[in-house]
Amino acid sequence: MISSEKLFQNNIKSKYIIIIIILVGAILRLLYLNQLDDYYDDWNFFFTVDPNVSNEITWVRYFGDRRVLEQYNSYDYQKVGEDFPYYFAFFTKFVLKIFGYSVEKAHFFVLFFSIGSFFILTKICDLVTSDTKFKILTLFLFATNVYLIKDLNALRPHSLSIFLTLISTYYFILIYFKNNKSYKNLLIYCITTLSFLLIWPLNLAFFAGQLLVLIFICLSKLFKNYIIILIPSISIILLYLIFNHHYLEYQVVNKSQHYTLLNLKFFYSYFFNKFFGSILFGGFMLVLFSYYLIKDLYSYLMIIKKNHFNFFVKIKVGEMFIIIILSIYMLIITYSILRAPVMAAKYIPFLVPILLIWLSYKIYVSKVKIIYYLVILFSVLNLTFYWNDIQIDRPPIKKILKQIEISNSDKIFTTETQVFNHYLNNYKLSQSKNLTFRKFSDSNFNTLPNQFWFLCLNNVRFMIGDQDLPDEEKCSSYEKIGKFDVIKTIRMPDILLKLIVKD
Repeated sequence: MISSEKLFQNNIKSKYIIIIIILVGAILRLLYLNQLDDYYDDWNFFFTVDPNVSNEITWVRYFGDRRVLEQYNSYDYQKVGEDFPYYFAFFTKFVLKIFGYSVEKAHFFVLFFSIGSFFILTKICDLVTSDTKFKILTLFLFATNVYLIKDLNALRPHSLSIFLTLISTYYFILIYFKNNKSYKNLLIYCITTLSFLLIWPLNLAFFAGQLLVLIFICLSKLFKNYIIILIPSISIILLYLIFNHHYLEYQVVNKSQHYTLLNLKFFYSYFFNKFFGSILFGGFMLVLFSYYLIKDLYSYLMIIKKNHFNFFVKIKVGEMFIIIILSIYMLIITYSILRAPVMAAKYIPFLVPILLIWLSYKIYVSKVKIIYYLVILFSVLNLTFYWNDIQIDRPPIKKILKQIEISNSDKIFTTETQVFNHYLNNYKLSQSKNLTFRKFSDSNFNTLPNQFWFLCLNNVRFMIGDQDLPDEEKCSSYEKIGKFDVIKTIRMPDILLKLIVKD
């Protein structure tokens, strides 16, 4: 037997390993944030949540309603329009009002929830099993997951969505599997569940998975206090309908089109190539997932056969995750067939953490050490080789700002919309160096300074792909209002920057 002293030393060692993994995960996210540039969706969101404008203007920007815009004469009222529920937009606006408004602070806002998810994940792992080997594997895969590092930096609700679904999961397990049904736990579960439903429509699939687990619990008589099951679930549903019925009707129930169609390729990958950052690692993890799933289904069939085909046998915490996972897949496929296709990995990022928990648990209980360490090695190699493999090419904004900073000209005119200029004006570098970005078409020859930068988004890759095309006509539009000399040209992917003086 292991002595108590030896056990204590092992626990201390494991805690240090866990702390190191969390630090590595946080550092990786900070490093990627430092090199990440934004694109169209992020520019729009940042413009929408400006805390320096009234809520009336925020609503106009959020809905992008041209009929409303016509009553205003200022170019401040730029058409944007967002597809996610407005609760996240106004919550972000409120936070930025308190902590300050800049592109960097908006990113730190979403990064906070990305890093905070580590601590919730450790608590969930403790409820599944006390063995730290399982926790170490789960946290390591979470820390080094390329998809989570990259996509959760975007200015969208995904980071907060994962954070809230994990908190909801933690209290769901406490209440319904650990029988810790205090009023505090019930209240936190209801609030966090309602919150993640209000910020992202496809989180409904996650909640539906939880409801299916509750059905299994009821019919298997695992939990006999049905009031504790019915009241929270009904309360969440009613409150969601009250607070979000307009959005639910417009964007979910009556939605008839979307960006990503359902096609046969989905059934080859089930998003694993996206969720794990590459085809190779994703394929490897999909093989493991399929193996453990088939093995569990076979065991389940043997149990129900033994129980005279009673399908609702008692389930354990580990089995809860696979029920939610399969529910999410089935619901998004069904919704995509019957209503609007939503077949993109970026729409269901909350699926990744529970996939990692379930896979880590199955690897842990299998006791096959070679698989345990092979998965860790594969994750490190995958992170190393696919770190710079970005799905959506983004204009190198940070590099352009550095080029402008080292010059003697702080006046920059662009061919772009107010949304883009607003985004550039609110970088910390722009604010500290008093760099001003304005639309060139709003100027005339006499009002222009003798020297200025002319910036043009030129054949942007996220719109047309990586193609060798001639410069867009707008990139020489300055020639139409007077005579200028170009004394310096900086050409980067997506961007053409020219230093211009009056002739």
